[in-house]
Amino acid sequence: MELAIAQTSEGDAVEYLHALQKQVPAGLAERTEILDVTPSGTRIPRLIVCISDADETEHAAIRAAVRDIGDPAFELTDGNITPGPVSTADPEEEAVPEVPDDLAWMNDGAPLKALASPVADVLKRVMTCKPSGQAFPELAYEGLEKDAYDAIVKQLGIAPMDDQGDRLTPKMISDIRPPRRPAKKKAAWENVLKHLEREVTCFAYARDWFGDGGHLRNMYRDDLVFDHHFLNTVNKNYGLVQKVDTKAVFFMDLAMTLMKTAAGKAGPTGVMLGTMMGHLWSHTKSNMGDPSGKISAAIKDLGLKVDEAFIDAVLRLEDVHDAICRDWGNLEAFSLLRESGDIQWPKKLDDIRRAHALGFHYEAFRVLIAIKSKLESKHTGYSIERWGIVSNSVKTKTARKRKFDKKTFKLGSASGKSCGGQYYSEIFIGHQFCDMGSGTRGPRWHKAVIAGKDIPKKMFGTDTGNQLNPDLGISDKMLDDPKWREKHAWVFSKI
Repeated sequence: MELAIAQTSEGDAVEYLHALQKQVPAGLAERTEILDVTPSGTRIPRLIVCISDADETEHAAIRAAVRDIGDPAFELTDGNITPGPVSTADPEEEAVPEVPDDLAWMNDGAPLKALASPVADVLKRVMTCKPSGQAFPELAYEGLEKDAYDAIVKQLGIAPMDDQGDRLTPKMISDIRPPRRPAKKKAAWENVLKHLEREVTCFAYARDWFGDGGHLRNMYRDDLVFDHHFLNTVNKNYGLVQKVDTKAVFFMDLAMTLMKTAAGKAGPTGVMLGTMMGHLWSHTKSNMGDPSGKISAAIKDLGLKVDEAFIDAVLRLEDVHDAICRDWGNLEAFSLLRESGDIQWPKKLDDIRRAHALGFHYEAFRVLIAIKSKLESKHTGYSIERWGIVSNSVKTKTARKRKFDKKTFKLGSASGKSCGGQYYSEIFIGHQFCDMGSGTRGPRWHKAVIAGKDIPKKMFGTDTGNQLNPDLGISDKMLDDPKWREKHAWVFSKI
């Protein structure tokens, strides 16, 4: 028989369901269909739970649990509730859809592999502009060294510490000849020249990475590396939201976390760049005033908002360059790691470009499918229509052996307990309709309709070599195999 639990007056549906779950058999709880747990006071009366194919023993257990809890706001029913006024979940014109909990199937990437010290320590000090406490040696020169320094600067026309690698080169320093006599004066000149040649070399390293035209600044300003039209690309590829003026909320923190994770797969260079980008993003996020780096805009305009965040990163790189050029300890430490090869710029940015696309495309897909779900899902007093990540309870004639059916792109429950049993939950992207019933007839879920072939095909196993449009290439094990997710550095919440 089919049973349902209805809420007829104000009450906490979530708290009630937790209390009920503790009193019914675990196998029964796995077969329940959660219909509506929105805040109390909305759409009442409404059904919050539907249970299919319950036998007499199970019915008695549920009846006893409902009686023991004794909450007058909830009652066991066959679906015969008084229909309320028709309402719809279509968002208001100015509403900005959030990603609902039941669609948050991608939380964050696995932690970025940690860099070994002292690389991590140096990068943290440099990227966060934290002083090393070590001043430039020439500030402490006295006697013959001070005389030599002043004479050398007069020949150069500018102090290397003030030039910061803008004009001076190491050769310009090495071409200066110290006086031959006396020996003490010559030794002082040689010591100063040796240090200044080293200093100018270090300034060049800093400029190559952080200065105008440096590696990091160029990367952040290159739209061929960081394509900010990712939302339009994903929306077009998957055919989700037709009106691009629909407003969306994009969570930059999730996208950046996924990006850093993907960059980490590119080996030591990827981990190093991911770490540096992580420090830059932390600064940008602090300026945004939101721990999630939330950005709200129309789908077509969201790329411009993301541009602003990346422009902030470029501005921060100017501060980083200025800070490292005023701190001899950080400048020398960075240069030593640069010369040892612990810090090096990749010959090709293919891995970083793909990492950015993957991270931002994953998050864009999650946001877009949430909007699609809000637009297509409707709740009325007579029916419930859902589109999105749909879960459907199914009973088989014999104990099932497989969790996943690749032909229909349906996934079984990730619960090990249900594998081998007759009941399991299909999880897929698609559409489902429930007639809430009338008179003595209870609610009835119609057969679910799986989303068009293009979406599941791209989700489950498709991959391309296009770095700016990787087609996500999510494995068919994504929703069903926690070990696979962990191994491949993608961590998803349970559905």
